[in-house]
Amino acid sequence: MRTPAARARRQAGLARGTLAHSASECLLTLEAGRIKACPGERCGWIFLDESPNNRRRWCSMATCGNRDKARRHYARRKAG
Repeated sequence: MRTPAARARRQAGLARGTLAHSASECLLTLEAGRIKACPGERCGWIFLDESPNNRRRWCSMATCGNRDKARRHYARRKAG
């Protein structure tokens, strides 16, 4: 009989394996140019660019994009 902790570890391992398999399938079947890494400072997310012109830059405009725009705005105000 397995303990609840052992069962949880086994399920977590299975979930990681399923996720890894899904991610590799996704990377192999999609256009390479549509898979991008977010340039956000301290982000590191990888995302699928589904924009019509393939010009999406951020994983999320609400977080990474907004931070970058605010940083650039502050730099312009400080310089000028």
